[in-house]
Amino acid sequence: ETNRVAVCGKAFFIHPLDLSDLKSVREFFNAFEQKYNNSHPLDVLVNNAGINTTGQSVDGLDLCFQSNMVGHFLLTRLLLPKLKMSKLHNSGGRIVNLSSVMHHF
Repeated sequence: ETNRVAVCGKAFFIHPLDLSDLKSVREFFNAFEQKYNNSHPLDVLVNNAGINTTGQSVDGLDLCFQSNMVGHFLLTRLLLPKLKMSKLHNSGGRIVNLSSVMHHF
């Protein structure tokens, strides 16, 4: 289920997403586009997911690599025009990437 929450005059878009599945990433983007079409820029994108596991994703890639990097990259690439639109309006255009810290071990 997709939710929109307004806080301090800003809308937040919350929607289920599995970064280890590129189809899920594209479905998220399509849901975002359907909700906001071309009328709204995107001020901030927070890619917040990270796992430390073995195996293959449904797309045939290393599950950890796809979840921690490829999924973030695809989502950012799909939403980049919206972020650029926000930057043109001087209201944002920021990307925050968070992932697994297991690379330290």
